Amino acid sequence: MLTSGRDHFISLIHKHPHIATEILSELASRLRKTDVQIECLALMHVASSVSKTILNLVVEQGQEA
Repeated sequence: MLTSGRDHFISLIHKHPHIATEILSELASRLRKTDVQIECLALMHVASSVSKTILNLVVEQGQEA
């Protein structure tokens, strides 16, 4: 993980606007994924929820189930 001061980050975004697009894309992807996880946890039975979470982790790590 990379950390940076606010002023340095703003300067970097101004110099390289495509970085902001990439960051927003990643944040949107993570938000969608989190939304699906919350929905599954709220609406599914416990066994189904755990199974789906494990399957998602396996797929995310690039391993075959």
